[in-house]
Amino acid sequence: MDRRYMKLSLIFVPMIVYLSIMFRVIDNFCEDTDISTSETVYSTAVLKNTKPDTNMSRYLQSLVKKYDELEQEKVYLLSLIKSLLDRNTVFQDKNNFMNELDKIVHPRKIKAQKPKSDRSSIETNIVKPKYLFNCTNINKISLKQKIGHGVSKQAFLGHYHGQEIAVKMVTRHQKDVRNCFQKLSDEDIVKRHECFMFPNMKLMKEILLLEQMDHPGFIKLLGYCVRSEETDSTDLSEHGVTAVYEYGKRLNVANLQFNTFSSRLQHAIDLADFLSYLDNSPLGSLRVRDFKETHFLLVNSSIKMIDLDDVDNLEPSCDIYYDTQDTEYGNETKARSTTCEFDLPCYMGLCIGSNAKNNLKMMNKLFLSRLLHPKLFPSSVSEKVSDLLARIDTSNISAAVLVQQLSNIQKILFSVYGH
Repeated sequence: MDRRYMKLSLIFVPMIVYLSIMFRVIDNFCEDTDISTSETVYSTAVLKNTKPDTNMSRYLQSLVKKYDELEQEKVYLLSLIKSLLDRNTVFQDKNNFMNELDKIVHPRKIKAQKPKSDRSSIETNIVKPKYLFNCTNINKISLKQKIGHGVSKQAFLGHYHGQEIAVKMVTRHQKDVRNCFQKLSDEDIVKRHECFMFPNMKLMKEILLLEQMDHPGFIKLLGYCVRSEETDSTDLSEHGVTAVYEYGKRLNVANLQFNTFSSRLQHAIDLADFLSYLDNSPLGSLRVRDFKETHFLLVNSSIKMIDLDDVDNLEPSCDIYYDTQDTEYGNETKARSTTCEFDLPCYMGLCIGSNAKNNLKMMNKLFLSRLLHPKLFPSSVSEKVSDLLARIDTSNISAAVLVQQLSNIQKILFSVYGH
């Protein structure tokens, strides 16, 4: 009986909605054309004192126009009902039907109600800005002091409504720009803006990478502004390329070993998860070619990478040659590679997997070997930690497996110590 009711509802509920809408349209039509007994008498009196042909033709044209509108509504509603039928959806009640109908009529609209108001709720497209800062408000940031610099970029501490943020830009004081200036002759001084182009390209690369990736292991981008190539001034209202990030504190890797074992283990899990993301990012397997302590900061007790200058998705190239050897079963030919590190196979001229293993190798050298020192862990898990370090040292483990193994150790410690 229930299934029969569901099938009948598939036909009758749309028809009821269609008839309701049609009656509403006809009712509005009647109101618009003022078809009532009293106004008909009035219209007749008016027609007697005017040219009948002109008034009647206008009246008939309005009727034809309304009729065409009704026909269009009819065709549109029938198409909606057909779309619902094509979905093979069984509607259990009227609300279920109306929800499905609304998905077809307004597929991209978000319903939003205004705060207490006399007007009823309206449907509107809600577009929220992705970032806190852009070219319209970036000049509201107050620069306080320089907090870091590299070969091509400079970082400043900024304040915005009491919030500490980091502002990164290219200035004429950076090494890349200064070297370029020194090469310019008096005749080429008009080309000084070209000295900013390559450093700005690096900053733009960093912005675009963060635009496409989403992981807590990266410093959070709060916004940016791109106006021009030249960035001679540090005035944010006219600076060429500016990026704004969350603020972090300098990291001293040596001090991490003084943290609690639970804190060090959590750092190791987070970093291993970050490596796993790099290996499976939307841009392919990424490699960080320059692991430095200064490229990482502590943000709310989390280690985050702040410099993406030397990040790319290029696996090392390799050569394949075929080696023929005599065996007791005859000649045997094998494809061999001479240039792939970690004994990786050469596939289509590339050492696939090299980026991931190099990242793990460098992360171990900078962080993991200190965070996972076996003697700094309770005896109940020290042997497991030692085995993991041995596998990391020999590049015999992937980042994803490392996350899983470290999480298992964390569960053991939690069951014993509660943290």
